[in-house]
Amino acid sequence: MDLKERLQYCKTCEKREFNSSIGIVCSLTKEKPNFQNRCSDYVMDAKAVEKIKAQISYNNTSSESVEKESNPVWFFIGLLIAVIKLLLIFGR
Repeated sequence: MDLKERLQYCKTCEKREFNSSIGIVCSLTKEKPNFQNRCSDYVMDAKAVEKIKAQISYNNTSSESVEKESNPVWFFIGLLIAVIKLLLIFGR
């Protein structure tokens, strides 16, 4: 487990703290996490877990709406309207 993965793990622990000079640290050791596979002092922070789940859900919903909005049909409809306007303006 690398540092990035350990920090993700720590983001959902009640014993995390934030140090302005080094970032997320353990409140017990005041250092960056250095466990290998599992932290024996881990206590799940239910609020942090729900916040992360909500953020993931929001990101998934946002990307789906962007995909729907970028439908190529709307491009062709817009192009067709522009051509009709140009014909009406310059076709006289």
